[in-house]
Amino acid sequence: MAYCTKADIQDAIGGPQALVWLTDLLNVSVDVLAVSSAIAWATAAIDSYAIGTPGTLTTAGALWPTTPDQAKQTCITLAVYRLYATIRREVPEQWRLAFDAAMQTLADLRDGRVSWVATIPPAIQAVSTVSFESSRQAPSLGTFRVAKRSQTDGL
Repeated sequence: MAYCTKADIQDAIGGPQALVWLTDLLNVSVDVLAVSSAIAWATAAIDSYAIGTPGTLTTAGALWPTTPDQAKQTCITLAVYRLYATIRREVPEQWRLAFDAAMQTLADLRDGRVSWVATIPPAIQAVSTVSFESSRQAPSLGTFRVAKRSQTDGL
């Protein structure tokens, strides 16, 4: 199962005529094989980064019970980039920048800095317990501790 469809790509690049222009050098019809190949490539790329992250399943192309919006948008971006790179041989600046951002997002997903599952916080949001170096720093139960401005300037 793919994370996006031909219609999603068509909407992203500006309609049916834009998809015909992008996939067929003769401007006759949409090259369905090229589009499905680009979607499969993008889905495999997402799977390679996302497999094993919290909240994912083990089924290729269907790692989540429902496709997260981030997976869909990333798949569209990667597929359009792939179509430009393989058919037109020249990728417009906006799609090159979007591709770079999508790859960075995938790296962040793999490293646990972001999560595409709403119920699982990314690793960067996980907080540990507060520790104190001495008993004078530890507040006593039921009291509030007031911080001085010099203590909060670096926050």
